[in-house]
Amino acid sequence: MYITSKHLQLISQEELKAFEDENKLKLPKHYADFLTNYGTGTYGGAIYIYQPNVKELKGYAKYKFWNHKEAPITNEQIEECAVIGASIDSDFIAVHPNVSGYILLPRNSDNIKLFHYNDDGFTNTIEEIGLFLFREKLDDFFETSNINTVCFRFTKTPLKPVVNSFKSNFKHDYLVQNKYVCQVFFIDMGGSVRFNLSNSYTIVSYADYGVQYFEVVKKHLIENGFELHIDS
Repeated sequence: MYITSKHLQLISQEELKAFEDENKLKLPKHYADFLTNYGTGTYGGAIYIYQPNVKELKGYAKYKFWNHKEAPITNEQIEECAVIGASIDSDFIAVHPNVSGYILLPRNSDNIKLFHYNDDGFTNTIEEIGLFLFREKLDDFFETSNINTVCFRFTKTPLKPVVNSFKSNFKHDYLVQNKYVCQVFFIDMGGSVRFNLSNSYTIVSYADYGVQYFEVVKKHLIENGFELHIDS
């Protein structure tokens, strides 16, 4: 797994133990280990992983969004769940004191799905959830949550030669590329340059320690047909 930044948003064992004691809930070991080793952030650009939150599903039971006939929890137990992550499409991933596994509460389906705990590690389960939701394997990178983002708009055509030139000028540490996107990662920037090949917008993310590297990237982009995009 590629880690995008040198600075991680780690959660201490003491914080997790305090959460467990207060909420009478034992967190899954692999999930807890992930938070203490890597912290909060986004896996594969698709699954947000964050601290357990017992408030996020409060009030959901009254709406009866999901079918509970063969579900691992009852409708009333939704409010007893702790949310530990979510997809970029707002599918909740949660745990419950009486359930052995990760509970997926999908946004666009009535059916709740259970992913049983296994010995392969937390990222393997997240990849399994990602494959189920998106029908394709997630890219193996973890982007920490303490980043800054800036949007650029490309003002010329075509884009692909400019992207290829960028990759030649900047030695990357990790690369995600398909027909929709080219995302170039730099550990010295603590983030990435995400070229959207289907439109004119490019997102640059960077950590606070990577500001100097970001300025070099920004200068290169502007000199090659990009301009800062500011929402009106």
